[in-house]
Amino acid sequence: MNLILTTSRLLLREFSLSDAPFIRTLFNTPGWLQFIGDRGVATNGDAEQYLANGPMKSYVTNGFGLPLA
Repeated sequence: MNLILTTSRLLLREFSLSDAPFIRTLFNTPGWLQFIGDRGVATNGDAEQYLANGPMKSYVTNGFGLPLA
């Protein structure tokens, strides 16, 4: 686990592929779909691809989190 920041009440870390179920659930909530839009993340496999090609790739390429795409 790559930690970014920790405090007595917070642990901030980079995404990992094990976060795929959470991402799938989050991206399919009514609020996300209404205000952000459908990102085509319908399965855990889709979520793993999103993570690998988005945030996780950005860590390597840019040295920091989420891309703007």
